[in-house]
Amino acid sequence: GLTTASDLEVNISSDGSIIQTENFTNLNLAPGERRTLNIPYQFTSDIKELSFEIVSDDNTENNSFSSLVRLITNSELIPIREYFNDSGWNDDQQWTMVTPGDELTWINTNDFIGIETYEFGNKGLRDWLVSPQLDFSQAGEASMRFKLAYAANLFNAEMLRVWVSTNNGASFDNLVATYAGEDLISRPTAFGFTPSSESDWTTKFIDLTEFAGEESVLLAFEVTDGDGGNLYIDDVDLFLSSNPDVIELATGKMATYPNPVTGYINNLTFSLEEKQDIRIRIIDMQGNTVSDQYFTDVLNQTYTLDLSSELNGIYIIQAVGDTFSSAKRLMLNR
Repeated sequence: GLTTASDLEVNISSDGSIIQTENFTNLNLAPGERRTLNIPYQFTSDIKELSFEIVSDDNTENNSFSSLVRLITNSELIPIREYFNDSGWNDDQQWTMVTPGDELTWINTNDFIGIETYEFGNKGLRDWLVSPQLDFSQAGEASMRFKLAYAANLFNAEMLRVWVSTNNGASFDNLVATYAGEDLISRPTAFGFTPSSESDWTTKFIDLTEFAGEESVLLAFEVTDGDGGNLYIDDVDLFLSSNPDVIELATGKMATYPNPVTGYINNLTFSLEEKQDIRIRIIDMQGNTVSDQYFTDVLNQTYTLDLSSELNGIYIIQAVGDTFSSAKRLMLNR
């Protein structure tokens, strides 16, 4: 508006019918000022399209907008991963895109997801990408790793912040990371940038151990539009550890290290397409199984194998699951 707004009346509609009216008083909202207004609403279904209309403003051209509102009902135990390689990722995984009052939103290329703010002209607008509900209740430690691609603009720049909610998304009060300036840039200046090679990406790590034990965790990526450059996110991994030095593997791979082993411990890291139970056997050169273990819900974890009772020599580490199998040769030399 052109004058200070004191009182606002907001109608909420669904399927063309008004279902709720909210009144806000004594706002003193100046022209051009942004304000977040909280509207209580009782959800009765998991997905609902709502229309919002301000009825107390004489200029009616921009007084209404519609938004898809989602009630998140499913919860998934970490670890999880989302690589945005499936066109149905949003429906199946319940990732939620929130762009208040604007058409700009996250786009999915079936390879990564991004917010294309270059020359869009809505400086200050905040776009949110919210995870499914995550269960940290069985985690003693937790962390997240993701890839970020953003090219610098000499004049304007975006900002990326990562928030955590522990109350089913009622509020996102925990700011766990902020990326701006050099922390945001993954490659030199480019206009209308789209990542096309691995060198366009940087890997970011966030320790989330402070939320270990929580049953309802939501993560939100918030991009503030600065009319600078396009920003992209890919390969989001949630881990059951806080180790920032976890090796990166291609999907469907397993790594064993150190090799040769000069001590008593060997590490086994997995990078699987989907969670599954894995049987891990250690076999000596005579074909004898010297260790036989089962691990449940294996996805991206690192496990330690105790070799203190084994003699020096060559061993085969064999890992077999429902859709995964691999074998690695290991030398024990201490």
